[in-house]
Amino acid sequence: MNHNTEISSVRYFDLRLDRTEHGATATVINSPAGQSTSPVAVNSLFELTNLQVTQLTAEDQIGLGITLWQSLFGPPEIAELWRASHAAGSPYLRLTIGDPELASLPWELMYDTRTDKFVALDGQAALIRFLPLPIGIVASPVELPLRILFTGSSPAGLQRIDVDKERKLLADALPKQALTLLGSQESVTLSRLAADLMAGAVVWHFAGHGTEQALILDDGAGNPVTVDAFTLGMLLTGSGVRVALVNSCRTGAGGAVVSSVAGALLRAGIPSVVAMQSEITDEAAFAFCKSFYQAIALGRSVEQATTSARRAVYGLGKVGGTGWWMPALFSRNDIPLVLVNAATVEEATFNRRQAASSHTQASGGSAISQGGVAISGTVGGSVVTVSSSKS
Repeated sequence: MNHNTEISSVRYFDLRLDRTEHGATATVINSPAGQSTSPVAVNSLFELTNLQVTQLTAEDQIGLGITLWQSLFGPPEIAELWRASHAAGSPYLRLTIGDPELASLPWELMYDTRTDKFVALDGQAALIRFLPLPIGIVASPVELPLRILFTGSSPAGLQRIDVDKERKLLADALPKQALTLLGSQESVTLSRLAADLMAGAVVWHFAGHGTEQALILDDGAGNPVTVDAFTLGMLLTGSGVRVALVNSCRTGAGGAVVSSVAGALLRAGIPSVVAMQSEITDEAAFAFCKSFYQAIALGRSVEQATTSARRAVYGLGKVGGTGWWMPALFSRNDIPLVLVNAATVEEATFNRRQAASSHTQASGGSAISQGGVAISGTVGGSVVTVSSSKS
């Protein structure tokens, strides 16, 4: 599927959650089957806001997922719109949540009892936390290599984070012809980040400590310095970054409110932000990031890449994979965001297969490639190869 096909085929089920004097309401703003006639009361949600969800077993996740699902899709009017919208395929579910308490709930765990699956793991759909903003979006895809700015920070006095390992993971995820990794290999200061952003990265990847409302950088002497969300947003405004992947605990837990890291980055003009809702293990974070960037390089949208990456973490099993829901996707896009020109990927794939076939015949069955690099992956059920030739 190229990006034009995906964009033209995607349908959204837009659901808005609002806090009221008496509780909460849900409204279907738009869907393939229509809209709500009026807001629907969903008053049991605030009973869930104090739950400790970071250590949930796989079975507990299903239980909580069913509760979350029934709280939103139990009301007949919403349930009927959802069922009717599914008649022609799975729509992307977009949640617009302005209240911080409601946004703190792990909506990625929602479990559709009709289909017996987690909605966020549906390979044909996506679960997106949506923030409509009156800011223009640069939608044109770029050519490979994908330019990623890596910012790692592990100052003294805090739990050590192996940022060097994470940087190497990114470097090894794709061949050099498909990825250009930018940024200092040392712990980064605020001024260093400002300088690095001038290199023209398409993706900003942060690895380090953080909170709902700040990231922790280095003061230049190895000590931690807190950079609040507002300052961070101002720094990235106009940087040209289209996706921020913030691999830092709880930076996605505050929803997309003004004071949160995710919210500040969206308001800075970044179309999509992936941030962690809670503490995630290194194994899960590495699996997520590797799958995410490989899917992006295969021409998939950020929405599909996020779903694929969640599935990769889920595939780690009932112990390592329980954190699959922690990466949250925040977006302000009206259409799926594709970073890499899929037409170029498909053309390169065809040329590489033709060249590989010819070389195999010429070498008596030996499939050794010459002068280029190819990577293969399965995204959305299809095996795709990204290749590029050396100049």
